[in-house]
Amino acid sequence: LEKLPDYIQRAYFHELIHYLQYNTTGYGLYYFWHVYDRLRQMLASLPHDKKPIEIPLQNEAQKEQLQLEDVFSKVRGSAKLPARIHPLAAKYYEIKEIVLDDDSTLSKHFPHHQVGHVRLILRNAGGDEAPFRFGETAVAETMVRLIECKHYGADDRFDRFPYFVAEDVAKVVYPVVGNNPELVFALCDVSMMHPLPGWAFYHLLEQMKKDNSRFTSGEEVNRYGLKIFALENWRIPYREEDALHGINTCLDKLYHLKEFEPTKIWVKTVIENGFEFRANNPYFFIKMFREKPFTGTMNIAWKTIGGPHCINDNFVRHIRLPEILEKKDPHYVDQVYPQRLRMIWQMHEFLVKGKVDCDLYDICSNSKPDIVDERCLTAPWERVHDQQKCPYAAAMIQWGLSHKNLVIGGVTVDTTP
Repeated sequence: LEKLPDYIQRAYFHELIHYLQYNTTGYGLYYFWHVYDRLRQMLASLPHDKKPIEIPLQNEAQKEQLQLEDVFSKVRGSAKLPARIHPLAAKYYEIKEIVLDDDSTLSKHFPHHQVGHVRLILRNAGGDEAPFRFGETAVAETMVRLIECKHYGADDRFDRFPYFVAEDVAKVVYPVVGNNPELVFALCDVSMMHPLPGWAFYHLLEQMKKDNSRFTSGEEVNRYGLKIFALENWRIPYREEDALHGINTCLDKLYHLKEFEPTKIWVKTVIENGFEFRANNPYFFIKMFREKPFTGTMNIAWKTIGGPHCINDNFVRHIRLPEILEKKDPHYVDQVYPQRLRMIWQMHEFLVKGKVDCDLYDICSNSKPDIVDERCLTAPWERVHDQQKCPYAAAMIQWGLSHKNLVIGGVTVDTTP
């Protein structure tokens, strides 16, 4: 890493921070659980006999998944202003008002808490207004931008939205925190421990303002946030334990073929090590904010939890596995294929929305040997007939879809291997 040009090392640093965010926080675990469990529920809703199954499905499970997808989209929030506003013009929009929108589905999932979706009403000097849904994306990206720029310097490639917006919200609601980058960074981190990071960020700021709180370090902000969560009975970190158990249960149900075992073990090791690392080092992100990149705390986290899957311009990949797996087998990395996990998204979109073309097309077309053909975009389920099964065909077989009577576009298709 030290031999890499700064701009490349910086890019890896950026993605490593995201990797650590989602593998050590409550929100990351909740989101993974949601992604895995929604496919499990859809598969469980299929008839066990040979009755025709119309794709996309039109049952209660499908309706519930569409509803949950809408809620999670709002929880994640906006990444940019509406398309009609050019990115260069976006920086001239200021926060005029912050509104909390009710959501009956969200209230159903958190019946004992008054929660909602945070919506920013923005305005420029000319009086033009624009909405922005303030959620997890804004919190996570602001957090990454703060630590990256602290270590590598400012970069004008960061758009105002979403990379500055959480800091802007903090400056508007409670400047005591908003004007201190370390405190904003710590507030982002503790908000990511919550299932609703955008709401939590705003809620904690309002509470800090009400209490007239003063902080001298990021650690104090972290403790304050966790104390408020405890007083409001958010069950943190016990809620993360539930999510961790749910993820492991879903992985065992979804990935039971031996070909997927190494990748499944890798996922489990990453999230379990991430959970334990956070439990033993609750302020590790704040330490990384102060320390030189890839030294001290970050180096320990990197060895313990690993790093993101990277593919360079020559289509050569590299993954830093958790050290425990590397010690178990120096060549273990050759058995890990994170791309295959994307089949969870693929099959969910197929069952819920009738999506046909395979999202792994670009990945497989750059594989050695190339394993794609026109069926990948028009009828990927036909790949179950091939002697050499692709990831899509393997998923169809593994999840029992190859033996169902599927009707796609009004036509019954043969998916028998």
